[in-house]
Amino acid sequence: MSEFEGSTWKRSALVDETNGKLREAFLFARRTGKVDSLLDQLKFLRRMKCGNQECQVVLTTDFAPYSFMWYHQTRTEPGAPWRQWYFGGLIFHGPHDRGGDGGAPTYCVNLGDSDGWSLHS
Repeated sequence: MSEFEGSTWKRSALVDETNGKLREAFLFARRTGKVDSLLDQLKFLRRMKCGNQECQVVLTTDFAPYSFMWYHQTRTEPGAPWRQWYFGGLIFHGPHDRGGDGGAPTYCVNLGDSDGWSLHS
């Protein structure tokens, strides 16, 4: 029996509104050997739960290279308006931002050096 059978908890749908930037990130990840890093974070977003409400995670573009903004939305019934729940970033870190030291171009901080994608909220 899966973790979702017999449960009222629902998974999030993942909606790509990146206008081709996600595809570019996958091509970059393939060239640099970091596909697993990107896939792991996307799978984590997909596994987000929101109780018994319908939910989705929308991926949009970000100013940082190969990085994205995401926001989690819920609604109580089909056809009802979506309500934003929370948001964050799917940020690519590496030598270009010194592993996430808070400086340009990502302006995100990691507790340790990072070389790949990580979620920030």
